Amino acid sequence: MISSNLAELKQRFLIILGCFVIVFLVSFFWASKPLLNQILTYTHHIVLEAKYPSFQFVYSSLPEAFFIKLKLSLWSTVCLIVPIIEYHLYQFMVPGLYKKEKKWLYALLLSFPLFFLLGSFFLFLVVLPNALLFFMTTAQNLGSTTIPLLANLENSIHFFGLFVLVFGLSFQLPIILIFLVQTGILHRSSLQKNRKYVVVFIFTLAAFLTPPDLLSQVALAIPLVLLYEGTILFLRMINKREK
Repeated sequence: MISSNLAELKQRFLIILGCFVIVFLVSFFWASKPLLNQILTYTHHIVLEAKYPSFQFVYSSLPEAFFIKLKLSLWSTVCLIVPIIEYHLYQFMVPGLYKKEKKWLYALLLSFPLFFLLGSFFLFLVVLPNALLFFMTTAQNLGSTTIPLLANLENSIHFFGLFVLVFGLSFQLPIILIFLVQTGILHRSSLQKNRKYVVVFIFTLAAFLTPPDLLSQVALAIPLVLLYEGTILFLRMINKREK
């Protein structure tokens, strides 16, 4: 039994690895350039809004252009491969689960990419423009004369990717809470009792994860608080339905 499970796990791992290689090659040769153009266009609009007079992206070494394509391809591949990983994870785990557990596992796996996309869209629509405006405004007021900003393209892409990861994972809060409650590690009543401490923790966490401007911190903290409250309401509805 164990040997058959290991063989199945190995087979699924090889399938995922093959899909990863294929998606990475497609991203590297065909998708990395359009993706980079989208990032440059997005940043250009924010620069125009900030009215920053001298801004441009640069790269400082010959191999850096290659590594920029490599990083963009890796980021996009990781995002695109998640549904395939979830599918094989579900197919591997589902034979040993009860019907109710299958439903919860399916819902949690389906919710992960949805909430990640929600966090990413919120980042690019609300938080990141204000963060870039904050940094550029600070640069404009740094000295008596305007200092040109030559932003390193590779570092900027790393900065954007890190922000996407932070917001995408932060928006997984409902999934984590539902999992902890369903497994018995937490109780729904404890989420209600400790609400005020959680709110303080969320605002403290938002202060560490966002640039040092109040708008970005509040823009991350408020959605997380709403997701927390929404999770409590969802668990209450599930509890009533089960009763």
